[in-house]
Amino acid sequence: MAAIEKFAKRHGVDVVSFKKDQRKDDVTREYLVKFEAKEGVVYIGRAQEKARVVRTERRRNAITGATYPWVVDGSAFVNYYYFGSLCVSDG
Repeated sequence: MAAIEKFAKRHGVDVVSFKKDQRKDDVTREYLVKFEAKEGVVYIGRAQEKARVVRTERRRNAITGATYPWVVDGSAFVNYYYFGSLCVSDG
């Protein structure tokens, strides 16, 4: 994540935090209208979205009392990054 922010700053690319229910295609259209180069990263979008994750939790053996890791499915909100880019062919 820090590398993405560093890239954006170095190249003057906007990082857009998408709002709930905001259409990424609409944001992309707005940026494409203003983009003047033939190729490059138009903008970087960041969205928090629900994702399936696998976690471990500590369980205890009822007989020995020893703890051990146990894998469980769950969900979490994670940051997804979208790169709006453009490459125009001359051919």
